[in-house]
Amino acid sequence: MSQRNKRFNCIIFLLVAGFVGCITTLFLVVVFPFLLLFYAHITDQSMELQIDEVILTTGIDEAGLPIDEISKFSRLDERIYSIITLQSPFKLPLDSTLWVKWYYEEEQIAAHYLYPDPRKQIVIWIESPEGKEFRPGQYKIEIFLNRPLVRTVEFEVE
Repeated sequence: MSQRNKRFNCIIFLLVAGFVGCITTLFLVVVFPFLLLFYAHITDQSMELQIDEVILTTGIDEAGLPIDEISKFSRLDERIYSIITLQSPFKLPLDSTLWVKWYYEEEQIAAHYLYPDPRKQIVIWIESPEGKEFRPGQYKIEIFLNRPLVRTVEFEVE
C-alpha cells in the first residue's frame, strides 16, 4: 500500500471517528436526558392513579351496585361495605397496591391489602363479630395507594 493510500485511510478513519464522536456526544447531551425524563414519566405513572369515589353501604345488589349510600350505620347491620372506584389514564404497573385500614375510634380492626384493577370497582367489607353487634361509635377507613395515605372516610355506628 502506498504512502498516499495510508494517509487517505488515516484521514477517512479520523473523519469517521470524529463523526461517531459527535453523534455520541449529541446523544449523551441531547437525546439521553429526554430518554431519562420519558422513562421517569413512564415509571411514575402510578402517581396518576387516583381514587374517584368511595361509597359506604349496607349491601350490594346483583349488578354490583350499592343498595344505599350512607355514613350512619346501625349496630345491627351484619356488614359494612366500602366500594372504591379508581381512576387512571394509564395501565397500572404490576406493583401498584391498595391498602385499606378500618378503625373503630383509634383502634385498627381490619386491613385489606390488594393489587387493584382500575377498570373494576373494589368491594371490601367488615363484618360484625360473630353473634355480636357492631360497637356504637366513630369509625374510619384509611386508603393508601402505593404507600401514601390518599383518602380518609369517616362513618358512624349507632
